[in-house]
Amino acid sequence: MRVLLVSDVHTDKAAASLNVNVGSFDNPPNRHGLAHFLEHMLFLGTDRYPEPGAYQLFISEHGGKHNAYTGMEDTNYFFDVDARYLGAALDRFARFFVAPRFHPEYVERERNAVESEYRLKLKDDNRREWEIFGEQVEPSHPLAW
Repeated sequence: MRVLLVSDVHTDKAAASLNVNVGSFDNPPNRHGLAHFLEHMLFLGTDRYPEPGAYQLFISEHGGKHNAYTGMEDTNYFFDVDARYLGAALDRFARFFVAPRFHPEYVERERNAVESEYRLKLKDDNRREWEIFGEQVEPSHPLAW
């Protein structure tokens, strides 16, 4: 693991990001969208903070915002928050990667959310180019669909 720390005692905001070296290229055959689906599921509670939405509420109540994205080779999770609450925010954030809950009752909802995001991008020209490219490459290559 590599860690980059940037500190400025004069700022009122703190931020963190964690990059996981797993992305869409790592989806198993016939499981397109799995990495993106797991990105969504991680936000839905952990062992210490089991309530879905608790993390999001904590971050927003303490002056911050959060998000994540799934790329082809990696998935990135990030947030910022009022600097006074960095420790508490990091504790909540870290639990995603240690002990996520994966509530079964949210599986279908998140599957639909990922599908919806996919469908929204279908008309994007860059996305279309990637789809065509994915159909043309050698089937064993990670870019193949």
